[in-house]
Amino acid sequence: MITRNQFFSLFNRLLITIFTIWVGITLIGAIQNNHFFIENVSAITIALLLLAVLLIIIVFKLPWAYQKLSTIFIKYAYITAPLFLLLVFIWQLIFLKQTHTKIGFDAGIIHNFLKDPSGDVSYLEIYPNNLFLLFFQKYLLNFFNMKLTWLNTGYLSLICTDIAVLLNILTIKVINKKKVDLAIYLHGIFLLLFPMIIVPYSDTMVLPFVSACLLAFSCIVYFKNRISVVVVASIFLGFSAAGTYLMKPSAIIPLIAIAVVYGLYASTVMIERKINFRRIILRGVIPICSVLLFAGISINAFNHFTEEQDYVRISKGKALPPIHFISMGMLGNGSYNRENVAKTRSLKGPDAKKEYSKKVIKTRLRQLGPLGYIKFLLFKNFNNTSDGTFGWNVEGGFITAPVEKGNRGFLQSFIYPTGKHLGDFYWFAQLSWSVLLMIIVLGYDYKTKYAQMLRLSILGGFLFLLIFEGGRSRYLIQFLPVYLILATLVFENAVQRLKGIIIALR
Repeated sequence: MITRNQFFSLFNRLLITIFTIWVGITLIGAIQNNHFFIENVSAITIALLLLAVLLIIIVFKLPWAYQKLSTIFIKYAYITAPLFLLLVFIWQLIFLKQTHTKIGFDAGIIHNFLKDPSGDVSYLEIYPNNLFLLFFQKYLLNFFNMKLTWLNTGYLSLICTDIAVLLNILTIKVINKKKVDLAIYLHGIFLLLFPMIIVPYSDTMVLPFVSACLLAFSCIVYFKNRISVVVVASIFLGFSAAGTYLMKPSAIIPLIAIAVVYGLYASTVMIERKINFRRIILRGVIPICSVLLFAGISINAFNHFTEEQDYVRISKGKALPPIHFISMGMLGNGSYNRENVAKTRSLKGPDAKKEYSKKVIKTRLRQLGPLGYIKFLLFKNFNNTSDGTFGWNVEGGFITAPVEKGNRGFLQSFIYPTGKHLGDFYWFAQLSWSVLLMIIVLGYDYKTKYAQMLRLSILGGFLFLLIFEGGRSRYLIQFLPVYLILATLVFENAVQRLKGIIIALR
């Protein structure tokens, strides 16, 4: 008969296996993405690639060159890494200043509500989860005494993204302070190729809440013998969890992963060892109660605020039910479907909407059949995860402004739909995403409970996008803190594994 300890060990092996296979498939999809086609790039990318190859050859063929770089970026990393991150922050400000513009899709709708709250509120009635985003932006604009412009809302997006990065680095410091410099380098490279800072939407504005959750939980785990730290971190986790849920409900998947991994481990310890009630209370009951209490208080407070406020008045009961997003996720390529939304909206009452969605699901499953549905899921997984630009320019009316002339036009040409260097951005973004996935896959033998929780979070995100509306990789942005922290933790293991593969191939 299998023991609880053996069960937890089996769970770990099964998680690693499924994770490695699934992320491996995702990596293959990322490498095969059209953004990697060299014919899409300009002479700028080709020149940079040749320069990079030349530098790599020089470094590995000349020991003194390798030693110099090692001294600069490793030995003196306590100077180089923060300086690099500071330069990246300055680059972001320049980039935002030069490229900010009107954004379409949902981000534009929220912007219009901030400009004129007396407009048609049907959007907020259908998607009431965006109420928190609306008031979050409104509060920050008032707090910083900023006028409503696309540049200023871009600053809000930039601030949220950079706070998330700083919180991620603090999380790494709590887990293993020797990896902080590496975390700074990885996050800095990520920021260099992340133009989403000009898009003020929940994708970026949920990031500090997700990162805060991971930081708070790392403090609970790694400072478990310091009750004062555990209590404060638990309260912080409660507030962060509430903010995460209110901003983007699907972003709480890492919290579910925490409950699964550490819940299984805790039950194993209690069964296999002598029960220590004091330890259970200090490390289990107090943190859980604190998180639930303060998360509940925060959510209830916001719900009460939305009922009492008079900025926008919306009617209840018109929101699309969760099953609608499951049915829509089974149509076409699994992304937003205008006809499905229009039909569901036209039905009166939540029950009618649910029944229609159930009918769509049954019809679609019957049409596809078992093998067809598996093929559909593989295709949808490719659409959900392969695009290293995170769906840049995919949304309807994303950027409609033309590329300007002069200095502003140069940077715009790399990210605007009509920009002649758009393919260059696509190529480097795809490269960075593929490398990040490769690091995560090759670092599979790093198996701490925290790392396992991060892996389960990634799988949870994949599964969510397979079941619900997906079809583009923009929905992965909310989980980026998980990817970046895991890549930092497993980096050394991945490098060793890669060296072993290279030696074996010689």
